[in-house]
Amino acid sequence: MSNSIPIEQHQDETAAQILEYVNSGEGNWVKGWNDMAHGGPQHPKGPFTRNNALHLTMVRLARGYSSRHFFTSKQATAAGCPLDWAASKGRHLTVWAPIIRKDKDTNKERFSGYRAYRVYNGDLCQGWADPVVEPKVLGDPSADAMTLASVWGGYSEGGNRAAYSPSADRVMMPPRDSFKSLAEWTGTILHEKVHQSGHRTRLERDGICNPITFGNHRYAVEEIIAESGAAFVMASLGLLQETGENHGAYLRSWLKEAGNKPADLLAGMGEGLKAAAYLMKAAGLS
Repeated sequence: MSNSIPIEQHQDETAAQILEYVNSGEGNWVKGWNDMAHGGPQHPKGPFTRNNALHLTMVRLARGYSSRHFFTSKQATAAGCPLDWAASKGRHLTVWAPIIRKDKDTNKERFSGYRAYRVYNGDLCQGWADPVVEPKVLGDPSADAMTLASVWGGYSEGGNRAAYSPSADRVMMPPRDSFKSLAEWTGTILHEKVHQSGHRTRLERDGICNPITFGNHRYAVEEIIAESGAAFVMASLGLLQETGENHGAYLRSWLKEAGNKPADLLAGMGEGLKAAAYLMKAAGLS
């Protein structure tokens, strides 16, 4: 038996909640999953990202390093595990970090290039051992959440990205145990499922059916539709209070990309509600 509440019964209240989260103007969107949960490369201040992460992962596998941590020589010494210079000779790797400077006139931060650093794997640092990380097990989402996740071919799991591919008509998700909570997992997959509702065989939305460039106006509006649609379904599942502020921050960021036009937000929310109802019906929950 479904525990969800029909969207139509509380759509005005939910729309008002979403607008309240968006208009609060506080906080930035935070990704609901942890890239490091499944062994990505790490430095003393956090995970490596993008090309650095890919490069270090490939070299780590090729060289058979057991550690997923990498240090500059200075960082290794500061951690109390100085480099074994004999073992590390010629074994350095180069990573790149962006250089951000403040403009003297506007006081705004701006990108001004990259700086290269030499790093060494933890296996080459004397006395270093990776901290033991107990695996987190989130358990199973609610029956309704799993039913929603299973429509239109379900989803594939792996990697560190949540995405929908219109050409393959497939949703991709990071491993469930890399998420911070079941509510974050549910909100993320609902976002991708709302995107999937726009496929040419379903609601045939412009932002999904026609080629779009990341960051352009049509892309931004589609993101508003997907996130507001996910928020409507989360409210129907009784989970909006757990993720509402993050929905608001995400919508706020894409509203800015769309030109900060309130009409785009309201129109996107209208399409989001339509997509949410369509998704709930496809899952047999309405």
